[in-house]
Amino acid sequence: MIKVENANTATSTFTDISGSSFLGNISSVEFGASENEIMVTFYNFGVESIWYTSDGGTNWANKEGNFPDINVRCILMNPLNNDEVIVGTELGIWNTANFKDASPVWNQSYNGMSNVVVTSLSLRTVDNTILASTYGRGFYTGKFTGNVLTTWTGATDTDWTNIGNWSNGLPTANVDVKIPSTTSINPIINSAVTIDNLSIESGATLTLNEQAALTIEENLTNEGTLTVNSSVANSGSIIVQGASTGNITYNRAVSTNWHLVSPPVTGQTYDNDWVASNSIASGTFNTNQRGIATYDNNAGNWDYMLAGESSTFSEGKGYSILRTSAGNLTFTGTVLTAGTTEDIAKGSNNAFNLICLLYTSPSPRDGLL
Repeated sequence: MIKVENANTATSTFTDISGSSFLGNISSVEFGASENEIMVTFYNFGVESIWYTSDGGTNWANKEGNFPDINVRCILMNPLNNDEVIVGTELGIWNTANFKDASPVWNQSYNGMSNVVVTSLSLRTVDNTILASTYGRGFYTGKFTGNVLTTWTGATDTDWTNIGNWSNGLPTANVDVKIPSTTSINPIINSAVTIDNLSIESGATLTLNEQAALTIEENLTNEGTLTVNSSVANSGSIIVQGASTGNITYNRAVSTNWHLVSPPVTGQTYDNDWVASNSIASGTFNTNQRGIATYDNNAGNWDYMLAGESSTFSEGKGYSILRTSAGNLTFTGTVLTAGTTEDIAKGSNNAFNLICLLYTSPSPRDGLL
């Protein structure tokens, strides 16, 4: 399986992203909620026919589960619920409602067509209508549906748990949530909440305070402002189990001491502007130094940022940071929803490595040691 980048230019690049266990002839390739989610099917007997990756092909997972040994010709993911996937086979349509599990459960989904050979599946995105073409039996249509949707109204106050603030009941698991830009009162979460999908429109705001723990079992689409706050003792948490689109802001509360910190988001740059807005301290003896440092195992000392320098915080790498006063270190970037690695350095002088948890859901230190 080959990925082509810059295909519309003269400098196209070709990358083999085949899984090490791929065997047979590929019959279809489809994207899921993002280009990192790819589904591949194989048209052969005696092979694993359904594969899935959530990281653009770096790692592949077999999604056959209890699926029988029959030819698979095509595949589609429900854009309203990416745990629901259908495949077209020699024995009609099969579907699963737990595709993201390690071993999905597949069932036949006749919808009036019986055991016909399905040759292709197409999706009309405007209304999520599915068109299935068959071998000698014509065309069939169906429709993907989503979860119950409840929309924030802010009719009463900012309390997420107040039913009077929602159009269709309180958000719970298996419920999709929308935060629109049409209200001047935006929601605040102060407790543990589990929902299915979350969409924040441009101009809308959602705030998680230090006692909040938001779990999104499917996808986060953020075109507005999503802020996670903390105190010195506690931190708000957000876990996205599907795909995450858009930036969030994480405010990490610190005291006036040096703190060993790693940004819980990816893509945050530190430069003169970030130093100024976060009240980062300057050196006492060398006033050109700033209170952001990594440890150099070759030199055996801390390597401080200098005025005018600019860099991006590395994923999983720890930094020593000092503010001039107690307050927040503000990190804005994307939510990491997949695993990451950080190389261990053994220098000529020392072998100290500060490895940090790069997620928007903090873990107690004692739980990691």
